[in-house]
Amino acid sequence: MNAVRTLSVLASLTLAAPAWAGPCDVHVKKAQSATGGALVAAYQALLTCDATLAKQSFEAFMLKATDLDTLVPLAAAAVDGQAYTEVWAMMGRIPYEFRTDLASRLGESCTEQDSLVTFLQGAHVALKGHDFTQWMPAMASCEAEPFQAWMAAALTAPPQSTYNEKYNTLLTAWVEAKGVDALPVLVQGAIAAGKGDGPFTSVLDAMQRAIQPDDVRSDPSADDKAKLEASLLEVAAAVPPAAARLVADRLYSAGSPAKAASLLPAIYPDRVQPDGTLRWAAAAVEACDGDAVVHWTSWTEAPTRFDVLAPATPVLQGTKPKLKCSGEAWAVRATAEPVADAAAASAWVAALVTELGADGTKVKDREEKGLTIP
Repeated sequence: MNAVRTLSVLASLTLAAPAWAGPCDVHVKKAQSATGGALVAAYQALLTCDATLAKQSFEAFMLKATDLDTLVPLAAAAVDGQAYTEVWAMMGRIPYEFRTDLASRLGESCTEQDSLVTFLQGAHVALKGHDFTQWMPAMASCEAEPFQAWMAAALTAPPQSTYNEKYNTLLTAWVEAKGVDALPVLVQGAIAAGKGDGPFTSVLDAMQRAIQPDDVRSDPSADDKAKLEASLLEVAAAVPPAAARLVADRLYSAGSPAKAASLLPAIYPDRVQPDGTLRWAAAAVEACDGDAVVHWTSWTEAPTRFDVLAPATPVLQGTKPKLKCSGEAWAVRATAEPVADAAAASAWVAALVTELGADGTKVKDREEKGLTIP
């Protein structure tokens, strides 16, 4: 059954009810035969005659409006008559293929009709779940300054929960409307969420989507990537270490390892050395015939990388052997994160010695001083 026929059948059922009585009945009856602009005009006349009756009769008029060019002004008129509940509910009664366009076109009208701003703000309060999210296109297309200010205020004051469907809907609408220009507000939202228990990862996801071109097969421009990086760094500088680590992971995954590593002092503030560097440790294990020597070193460097295993491996494997046997290349390990000081590096080595000796291997450790890890 196509969209027009569906609405016509529903309308005939609705209009089979007893006729309205009273001086405004003439306008109600027009819903039985009027179409297009005449249907809208009849409803507007009913609003003027009796706003309460107009609310009660909205569904009958709505079901007779079988195209968007009639549905949109009809819904806008009902909103002007404060029939908010009735218009919110219409989404479940009209054909699915009309819903996105109806919401978008109503949102576009909000610059000329103040009541639509109130209507959309009211939806945020009154509706839940899909009943609310289906109005997202209207929020994305409403460019009225009061609504834009309200959206920005809501996004920069996120709820204190890790996931919130209404907040995610606002995020989606904001990104869809603004694109890369959504970032300044999202930065403030991310900082607020990261400082508490808010939807921090949801905001980070939205920041990433903000630079994605409409053609999802295309890559963001270099300029937009740079704006995202700068925004993420701004967030990381203002949030606690655990949240800063999530930002670093995003940068690393996005192909910006150096920018990600620059956040290490924010992630591990208690491990930053007096000169601003970070301390790492790595060890190579020389083993044969039940004996092992752990050749290790500890050093400091600027926060420029997350992983020191690769650069440390050839240096430690090149140290002088202590056991008189040959075999496979020495296995090398490195700390997964910076260590606080030299004592912490020694403790890491001691734990490694204990681990290697668990099977009865006689293990010694040797600090290799003077090594340079490039």
